[in-house]
Amino acid sequence: MRSSLILLFLQLWGNVQVSVSQNVTCTELPYVPHAYLSEETERAQYLEGHVIHFTCEMGYISGPTIRYVCTNGGWVDIHKGPCYLRPCELPDDTPNGYYQLIHGAEFVFGSTIKYFCNEGYQMMSRVDTRTCMLNKWSNHVPICEALSCEPPPADGRIKINGLLDNEEPILPDRFLTFGCDDPGTYLNGSSMLICGKDGKWDKPFPSCEDITCQVKEMHNHLSVAGLSTANKTVKSGHTIWFQCNSPYILDGSEAIECLQSGEWSAPFPTCTKKCEVTGVPNNVHITPNVRNNHVRTGQKLRFTCRYRGHFLRGDAVVECLADGQWSAPFPTCGDPLGCDSPPPLVDGDIKGSFRFQYSHGERVEYICQNLYEMSGDPFQTCENGKWLGTMRCLKVLCDKPDIQDADIIHNEKESYSDKEQVQFECKNGLEKRFTVTCEQGNWIEIQSCAAECQITGVPENVIITPNVQNNQLRSGQQLRFACRHPGHFLRGNAAVECLAHGQWSAPFPTCGDPLGCNNPPTLADGDIKESLQDHYSHNERVEYICQNFYQMEGEPYQTCINGEWFGKMRCLRPCTVDAEAMRRHNIAFKYRHADKLYAPHNDQIEFSCVRGKSSMRSRCIDGVMHLPTCF
Repeated sequence: MRSSLILLFLQLWGNVQVSVSQNVTCTELPYVPHAYLSEETERAQYLEGHVIHFTCEMGYISGPTIRYVCTNGGWVDIHKGPCYLRPCELPDDTPNGYYQLIHGAEFVFGSTIKYFCNEGYQMMSRVDTRTCMLNKWSNHVPICEALSCEPPPADGRIKINGLLDNEEPILPDRFLTFGCDDPGTYLNGSSMLICGKDGKWDKPFPSCEDITCQVKEMHNHLSVAGLSTANKTVKSGHTIWFQCNSPYILDGSEAIECLQSGEWSAPFPTCTKKCEVTGVPNNVHITPNVRNNHVRTGQKLRFTCRYRGHFLRGDAVVECLADGQWSAPFPTCGDPLGCDSPPPLVDGDIKGSFRFQYSHGERVEYICQNLYEMSGDPFQTCENGKWLGTMRCLKVLCDKPDIQDADIIHNEKESYSDKEQVQFECKNGLEKRFTVTCEQGNWIEIQSCAAECQITGVPENVIITPNVQNNQLRSGQQLRFACRHPGHFLRGNAAVECLAHGQWSAPFPTCGDPLGCNNPPTLADGDIKESLQDHYSHNERVEYICQNFYQMEGEPYQTCINGEWFGKMRCLRPCTVDAEAMRRHNIAFKYRHADKLYAPHNDQIEFSCVRGKSSMRSRCIDGVMHLPTCF
């Protein structure tokens, strides 16, 4: 044993030629993970005193060379150190982005990192990963460029506020406002657009459209000046004139104008024939007095008898119709007439004996059949040749009501008495209940369970798109709103939807002068720079600042726009590096002598290994810093 130690000492420290024993051999080689036997020391047979070297596989290092010597007790390590993955320099950062390890736990040979772009930026490089090679990182550092929204299309009719000078790109969170200054136009679309984080506008670009009036259907005999036959609409401010072809006369305005509201200044006129007043007997009185023996369409004449005891024979009121004819012949006056047989009553009969002739003032009584009851006075009276009096025989019971898409929830049975009520509930998801009443054999107050939304109460200075017929929309359809007048802003939602229960998703908006704002929102880890106010005017803005060591991302302003605050920013967190964290990674500050350090966002700190001269950099990204490791 002593000779083996002396042999080992000479082999390690001296250049003395040592004779080796021809009797001791070492057979199985030591196992060194991730290493192989050096060709210079490889032999067919290993005798006592032979030294072998191991070389680490590609990508691995060991510090001092790994060596073993053959002794009479077997292989003895001279330097046993392991082969460990070769460390890499800290990878380069990319502006407006960051990287993360996606393969491996440390920055060593074979580890792969992937680069990501900050919010509001996009990856321009085709390859976004890099791998630690023998002496460098693969691929180039990827590039992140700011996302920007396309500028609005050129349109001389629309006014745009908020565009940057020198055609600079429009970055996320920027907003533009739109308006129409030309008389007779309105803004079709949203008055404000915001550039999103994805580089797309939050709404379509608006346009300035002409305010127009719809040309309505006109009377056949009406001639129009100032309007071509192909025109279905005209612009505001346009005037058209009317006249009627002979022998018709104009009933209405001779000229009407299309107003800024999109409505006509007066209804479209019509052409009518006058009715002639002729052949009125002397004993007949007419009201009102008629000039020139002509009246217009729609006018009525009332007739009475001049002499006491006389009765009208004919209609007491006649009307002048559109074709110049009267609704009935003029009546005459004379002694009262008798009546023929009285009219029959459905589900009823005359109570007394039946005759074929009755005198003026005589009356007959009616009765109803079984299971029917009389509604009204049971008498009819002969008045000047006509039977006067109204009654009906009504069925006493109502059958069980059946309403589509509704179920009876109270008082269900097969028949109901007069005035009895039944309560229903809609069953198609519509939260609606209603009550029907049996009245004179029929059900009244029946409602529909179809989900339709009613369009009512829209102010005149608000424009609705699309055009809606019958002022109703089905579930799922939407209405969009815009203001008619320049300088007005919507107060409420620009779009509302008809929901399944027949209600709107939100109240209809109104238009008016822009609203001010209450207190601006708070900023996490930041404050408002100026003194805080209780109220801010439209377009007024406030500036924010971040706390110490925090950095502002985005523009530091929020702007009051029609009662809402617009503008996005955040305070990026600093990173904290302390002695405990550096001890775990076997590193220390290269140029500082402190146990703790605060690093602002995007700041770099250079470290060195506790043992050795290697230096590495690490960057702070919003409070996160990946520390390098020394082995």
